[in-house]
Amino acid sequence: MRKYGNVNEYKLEALTVGEKFSYFDNSLALVGQDGALFEAFDESNGYMQLVFYRGITEQEVHDLTKAETYVRLFTDDTGHILILFKYENSTLLNEFSFDPTLYKDARGIQITDNNRLTTICVDSYTGVIKGLRVSSLPLEMVKRCAEAWAKAILNPFHGESYRGWYASLQQKYTTQQLWEMGEDVGYLGQK
Repeated sequence: MRKYGNVNEYKLEALTVGEKFSYFDNSLALVGQDGALFEAFDESNGYMQLVFYRGITEQEVHDLTKAETYVRLFTDDTGHILILFKYENSTLLNEFSFDPTLYKDARGIQITDNNRLTTICVDSYTGVIKGLRVSSLPLEMVKRCAEAWAKAILNPFHGESYRGWYASLQQKYTTQQLWEMGEDVGYLGQK
């Protein structure tokens, strides 16, 4: 779910390590927060994994930008999908809710045309970008998400249903438990 406001139109070359992160209209909402988001860039630039930690460490930046990143999907019978990333030789594990119906244009379902993922590591104390990585989402994830998200945008009640489903997951399970129950769909950069 998008928590941090409207997304600005964006050009990837505007991201620079050492510069302030200002992608969202209200990027200041990230200050002092720990979290991770999976968002869609405009239709030609794929997706973003934004990881913002208070005082993000060099090791965390290394793990997020250099380590093999394994991907699992946690799904239900209705087609809801939760994305999970685990970083090799690290305790880092992130879950990402993503609702393609939040976008007024087709950017939420661009995954079959552009499966690029840009990872952005931000120190949420300072708002400064500490690391970047560009990779591709694994093809099994692309296939599964494309199918589910295409159905989602046709369902006028998907957003409400998805939010309720995700809230119930957060109440019942830890991220580690969701990872263990999720289905392996590959790793970033896998063809």
